[in-house]
Amino acid sequence: ATTTVLLKFQDGKIIIWDESTGLPSKTLNYRCIYQNLEGRLWVGTGDGVAFTQRNDLLLGTTPKPVFLSIKINGKEIKETNPEKWYPSSSYLEATFLSFSFPNNKMLYQSRLGDNGTWSEPSPKTEITFPKLKSGKNVVQVRARNIAGYAWSEVASFQFNVKEAWYVKWWAILIYLSAAGFLFWGIVLYKSKRLIAEKRRLEKIIDERTKEIVEKNSIINEQNSKLKDINQNLEQKVNEQTKLVWQSYKKLLVAHNDLDTFVYRSSHDLRGPIARLLGLCHLAILEVTDKKSLEYITRLEQTSLEMDILLNRLLRTQEIKSKEVVAEPVHVSEAIKQIINRLLPLYAELKTKLNINVPDTIVLHSDPLLFNILIENLLKNAFQFTDISKPNSYIRIEANLIDGLSLQLSIADNGLGIPAQVKKRLFELLFKASNDKEAAGLGLYEAKIISEKLGGSIEFNDGNNQETEFIITIPLAATVAQELPNYAPIT
Repeated sequence: ATTTVLLKFQDGKIIIWDESTGLPSKTLNYRCIYQNLEGRLWVGTGDGVAFTQRNDLLLGTTPKPVFLSIKINGKEIKETNPEKWYPSSSYLEATFLSFSFPNNKMLYQSRLGDNGTWSEPSPKTEITFPKLKSGKNVVQVRARNIAGYAWSEVASFQFNVKEAWYVKWWAILIYLSAAGFLFWGIVLYKSKRLIAEKRRLEKIIDERTKEIVEKNSIINEQNSKLKDINQNLEQKVNEQTKLVWQSYKKLLVAHNDLDTFVYRSSHDLRGPIARLLGLCHLAILEVTDKKSLEYITRLEQTSLEMDILLNRLLRTQEIKSKEVVAEPVHVSEAIKQIINRLLPLYAELKTKLNINVPDTIVLHSDPLLFNILIENLLKNAFQFTDISKPNSYIRIEANLIDGLSLQLSIADNGLGIPAQVKKRLFELLFKASNDKEAAGLGLYEAKIISEKLGGSIEFNDGNNQETEFIITIPLAATVAQELPNYAPIT
């Protein structure tokens, strides 16, 4: 018992009693239910006591529904006519009703065909089948009063639907015939197209073959001419190569002669210069005339400058002829030693040194040449320091490139280098300024040494605030580039 209905489960079905099935009131309580020995059920409600008239409490059958209206294609059908056939595109509409009380407790199911699937139970009393199958058909409807009743008998309506013309045998035959003619037409069309295409391609092939034969003839003729030209050219190249080689030998001899001349001249001039310096020293000690003493002092200074230049020229020639002797060079330690030698000479400049060279970099190269290279670049940086700048500096940085080469950068914010002389920086005896201390050999030697060690040196003019030289030297002991093998100087 619930607060509104009384339910009984029997034979897998649920029987429902409420006010519509005879209970005096919907106010129930499970304590007010009693079944006597005869099986009769007594129920106490809010408006009195009710009891069942039958002991077995079987479900009643819902009255069979009746078709109120049947329409096919919108036209109402009064009765079943077995001889009547409706078009294949027909649709059916039907209304029906089961005369059972209370009517608002009714549910209906419908289906098309004896073996069709029943629709979901619904209180609707009308159905529509928008597409009917061809052949003999039957529409079935059944009803159920949920107030304690079972499903009713099935109400049926039979009718016939014509088979669509497009599924008849003659229609299928027409389809197949049309498909066959279409296929034959396509094959014939394709065949003609292929034949025409074949003829076109044959014509193109003939034309191309004729062109190829003509061009092949021209190519053979050109090849013959080229062969003759090549033979003449080869002969001329051999002659020119012989002349170039002879010129190279002459140039090499001239270069060797020039080196020998420079070396011997520098060496031979040092003797007279040394004697001249000695005489100047003696004259300074003995001469008392101020004017004469001034001239002698200037002569001594000029001789000293000449002696320094001759020494640099001799060293330059020795660098050019020196063989590279590879030894381990600890780059950081070598740079520190060079700086310690130069600092006393330029202490008054108060130039700040920024050194960023890892202690782990070891170069397998010639120590002497490497020291001269770094010393020349550092001397340049010190000599061209701008004393008007309170924060003048020299920056030295080193790093490895792909673990194979050393890249060393030496930069300063000194006087700088004029743009018009940048291309001549590494020429022999070229000076970018009028400084008397500059001999025009430092950068020339730096270029020679860099190349002898298998590397290179370049001037970086990308930063207008700095003068920067970048040296690249391979870490390996092999020398990548050698100067010409000049004859030894004797």
